[in-house]
Amino acid sequence: MHRASTLLASIVFALILAPTFARAQTTPATAPATQPAAAPADLLAAIDQAIKLLEEGKLEDLINRFMPPKLKAEELKAKTLAQLAAEMKPEVNEALKSLRAARQARPTLSAGGTRATYDSEDITFEKIDGAWYIAD
Repeated sequence: MHRASTLLASIVFALILAPTFARAQTTPATAPATQPAAAPADLLAAIDQAIKLLEEGKLEDLINRFMPPKLKAEELKAKTLAQLAAEMKPEVNEALKSLRAARQARPTLSAGGTRATYDSEDITFEKIDGAWYIAD
């Protein structure tokens, strides 16, 4: 049911969302990655929002906002939103630590600017229809 991913096993959402999001993946990036660069302002705002939701314990809101739409639809076929949030709860502190570290780091952005990977934290965000989501 859950894919063995070093991402979710070693980082923020990787720690939190990995077990929860494991079965499905978003569309793979088609553009090659570039060198680490300053994160776009909207990505930094998304990370700030994720941190705030975690700090406030709003895990269902976190799932609704940051789980890619296709993955969320698939996950909700098997579990309720409350069940997904309960699975994430034990990893909140580690996720906060990782997101805060990513917030200070420089991501590697895809050439099209729609994927941002924080290698040091094993977190990848993907921009879908103008919003940033946890990619894997």
